[in-house]
Amino acid sequence: MATMTALAVPMTGANRDALALSRDQLVREPLGGRTWRGTLTCRGDGLCTAVAVEIRFLDRNGRVMGGFSGRVERLAPGGGLELQSRLPAGATGLQIQSLRWTTGGEQVERGPYAPWRPGESG
Repeated sequence: MATMTALAVPMTGANRDALALSRDQLVREPLGGRTWRGTLTCRGDGLCTAVAVEIRFLDRNGRVMGGFSGRVERLAPGGGLELQSRLPAGATGLQIQSLRWTTGGEQVERGPYAPWRPGESG
């Protein structure tokens, strides 16, 4: 069964609330596959541009099993970057490796963040 919860991406300074992972959903497919879906939402008051996120899939020992990235040129306040990828067999964790964006003329780069189990953030 899929769950939807929010994972606040910790930031500092004026940009600390600019972006948040507002959806963390794990979908179990009838034939045993799993798909992760997430939404990176612009929660700030200003436009975020050149938004890029890299996410890793981890095994139970924290080793990298794969990953994917998402990008969008413009993310207006309230807008979201939809993310989706099949999880490799044996993947038990996700980790935002890097998160980059520009807002108000300032380039921001964060990461890596602490890993979490897909569908269990928040």
